[in-house]
Formats: sequence, C-alpha cells, structure tokens
Amino acid sequence: MDTVLHEQMQKYPKLDPMDARGRYVKLGNLIRSDWTADIDNVKVIGLSRVNRSGDCAEAKTLPSGRVSVLCSLLLDRLVVQFTSRQRYLGGRPDVFRVTATFPPTLASLHSEVGARRYPDVKLTVRSKPEPTLSYANLGNLTENRPMRVGYAYASSDTLHRTLQKDYVDYLTDAMVSVPVPNKA
Repeated sequence: MDTVLHEQMQKYPKLDPMDARGRYVKLGNLIRSDWTADIDNVKVIGLSRVNRSGDCAEAKTLPSGRVSVLCSLLLDRLVVQFTSRQRYLGGRPDVFRVTATFPPTLASLHSEVGARRYPDVKLTVRSKPEPTLSYANLGNLTENRPMRVGYAYASSDTLHRTLQKDYVDYLTDAMVSVPVPNKA
C-alpha cells in the first residue's frame, strides 16, 4: 500500500498543499498573490494497514445480471513528508519541510461489473481528512517579520484547505488502485 500511495502521489504534480498560486493573501495592508511553489521529495513514511470489512469476498448478482461487490475500507493513519520550495516575485526560494499526519480514513468501495460494460468502481470517502501538520524551516524566510508571520499562516491555511478538497481525490485514486484480495 505504501508503494501504491507513493506512485499515485506522482500523478499529482500540481498537488502542492502549500501552493499559494492564484490566491490572494492579505497581510496587514498588503495583498500579495505573487507566490509560486513546487513540491518535491514526497515520501510516504507511515501507513500501517488497510482494513476491509463487508462482503468484499462475496459477490451479489443483481436482477439486471450485473455483479456487485460492496465493502468498507479503513485506511489506517497515514504520514506523508514533502518539501515545498516557495518563491515570492521570482526571488530566492524558501524551502519548507512539511510532515502531514492523517488520522484513519473510512471509505466505502462499490464495484459493479456486467458482460457488456466496463466495470463501475466508486469509492466514497466517509470521514473528512483532518491532517495534523508540522513544519521545519518556517523561521528561515527572506521577508521581514510581519511578512514572515503572514506567510507561515497563509501556508498553513492553504495546506488545510487544499488537503481537505484535493486529497480525497488522491486517496480515492490510490485506494481504488489496490486490488481487493479474494478470501480462500
């Protein structure tokens, strides 16, 4: 599962949780939107297990002739580390190291297959991702102190909003890519 998550993360080069591009951040009397950010060195450092429950091993035949499989998935605590290089007005990049820790995520996996259609796979995340964040190097910003405080705040706020919105899609893609084993 760690391997799948790491591979899936590479499909989202624009998913930089600290990317403030296109957002206006108010800092005192200043409004600045000239930040750019790039994510790299993504590493999944903790995912203990995926628990599956329900009738994953028991397919049900529907009146239409299609076969349906439904189960619940619990993705255990996930820890992701990454580096974000942010620039302001094209200046020297400020490098942040971020660790995002996600609590267990509950999801429902529903799949249907029939003779004449491609399989339908739908994964619904039922618990909202609420990551706990820790940063390194936030004090090494090139801007003055008021800018530094606002910069750190804006990055943290953007990270929470981005993860809550976009990380669900990432988790869905990653989890659907993991085959559900049949029980003997």
